[in-house]
Amino acid sequence: EDPDQPRRTIEQSALANFRFVTPDYFRAMGIPLRRGRYLEEADRGQLKTVVTEDSARFLWQNENPIGKHVVGEGQDDPKLEVVGVVGQIREAGLEHPFTMVVYEHYWRMQPVSMSFVARARSDPGSIATAMRDVLAHADPEMALPPAKKMTQIVDEGVATRKFQMYVAVSFAGAALLLASLGIYGVISFTVARRTPEIGIRIALGAGRAEVLATVLKNGMIPVIGGLVAGVASAILLGRFISSQLYGVIPGDPATICAVAAVLLLVALCACWLPARRATRIDPLTALRFE
Repeated sequence: EDPDQPRRTIEQSALANFRFVTPDYFRAMGIPLRRGRYLEEADRGQLKTVVTEDSARFLWQNENPIGKHVVGEGQDDPKLEVVGVVGQIREAGLEHPFTMVVYEHYWRMQPVSMSFVARARSDPGSIATAMRDVLAHADPEMALPPAKKMTQIVDEGVATRKFQMYVAVSFAGAALLLASLGIYGVISFTVARRTPEIGIRIALGAGRAEVLATVLKNGMIPVIGGLVAGVASAILLGRFISSQLYGVIPGDPATICAVAAVLLLVALCACWLPARRATRIDPLTALRFE
């Protein structure tokens, strides 16, 4: 909270994480500077802080936060002067909302455990090994967990959701394949049953383009009707699966249009082959069959 403003009630409050970092932490993690400056080595011994955008917006709305003060909930927490505002971050994972964070200079920290972050221009593995050797030499009894690249951490964080996505895509692909085979089979059966009729039409002067259009029309009308019903259902019922979506709103127009376009294209291809075959029917063969 801001100690220079009236104290907020519990309902008006929000949780923020206090993090103790070195001045180069922001550059190593690629956290962009929005206002003011990063923490510096010259801030050692001074009560300076950097806050995230959402923290500044929560405390001061549209006011300039530089020079204002923030303090934690503890009775002994000091009043920290804001010297910079940095970009928002997600600490709990990509699926969770941004976390409000207040960064303090590491000189005030009494460490129980620490995490090292290094931005590597060469092989990350060799740099991690060198860092472990230095730390082990400084304290042979120090517990050092395995080093991980940021890509590994991100992959582990989304592993469950990626597995769910692969399963869903597999079922969706199977459903699309079955639907296309079903459309193809129905249209092929219809064309086979109407072979004499189509042959007579061609014999009486019906153009092959007209035959092609008729077969495609008969095949695509039910598809379009089902697609309209499916899109309407997706818009109406999409909110019930909003908790399972990430980065996509339930009624996202781009997603719905893309899926509808793919289904139309697959259905058109499934109808096209039997329709093309219908245009090649020999009238004499059809009449002989009749």
